[in-house]
Amino acid sequence: MNSILNKIVSQIVVAHESDPDPVQNIATDQYGVQYGKYNGVLALVKCINEGLTEYTVISGTAVIYKSAFWGMSYLKRIILPDTVEIIEQDAFLGCSYLKNIKMSANLKTIGEDAFSDCRSLKRIVLPETLTTIIGNPFKMCNINIINKSPDFKVDGKLLIHGTKVICQLKQPTSIKVPLYIKEIGESACKNNFRLKKLVLPEGLTVIGKQAFLECHALRDINMPDTVTTIDDEAFAGCNFWRFTFPKSLTHIGYDALWGFALLSVVIPSNLHIVNADTLPEETIHNIDDIIISCSPDKSKNNGIRRRFRNLLGDYLYSKVKLINSIR
Repeated sequence: MNSILNKIVSQIVVAHESDPDPVQNIATDQYGVQYGKYNGVLALVKCINEGLTEYTVISGTAVIYKSAFWGMSYLKRIILPDTVEIIEQDAFLGCSYLKNIKMSANLKTIGEDAFSDCRSLKRIVLPETLTTIIGNPFKMCNINIINKSPDFKVDGKLLIHGTKVICQLKQPTSIKVPLYIKEIGESACKNNFRLKKLVLPEGLTVIGKQAFLECHALRDINMPDTVTTIDDEAFAGCNFWRFTFPKSLTHIGYDALWGFALLSVVIPSNLHIVNADTLPEETIHNIDDIIISCSPDKSKNNGIRRRFRNLLGDYLYSKVKLINSIR
């Protein structure tokens, strides 16, 4: 990537915040699509023709700018020239009738939510030049990915970068995460209303922000003890009846367990970060029991009881059941 495009990748993310008019010399073509210069390269800035159904991007265009085709609900087909190297954040967000896109053979970067909610898009090709995917560009899609990039791979029902899950493919009803995966990326399986079963591997350490947000049918999950981080809203809107906190957990984010009727919670005795704030108010009234697993040495139980009474508060503590075994 040349120096100009390096600047685009680093600056375009913050351009709207730092500069009210980051694109210069804007001109509109006969189809109602605006182009301009951005740091010396040609960028497709915005489509202002709400009725546009098909479009071929002008050759020489290097960037499909942030939100360029956002909400263009009539758009069905688009052709990108091989000069396009960046598809920015939200570029085709909400193009619900987009069925066909010819990708640039020299594409290097796809931004977050670039194709989110493109519900009619069934297939997309990731070219061998692709090196960067930011977040999950394919939320709420039912898509097959043909991957040609050596930096990514498709393994079963998942698109993967290294040891990180980027996104799911075709909204599966069950997912078995490969053994080598260390991180479930932000929004990786968000809004999969069909997902019922999730198998996570030992060795997984991070479950990212909104990773399984609004997976309403998800009830069957194992939780590896190697997980250290469950980020904001990671499981919000799921439908677990029982949740087991991993022994290695060091961070649980805001509303990570919001919005479902937990009946049982399992907490290891060495887990100090779980408290009344960890369990949302609308959740705790459904809980029948809180199981704290502890050492077989019963002489230590009184200390464990006192500590968890301070952590959980009287209402939740009244539901605690100690068990003298180690998971």
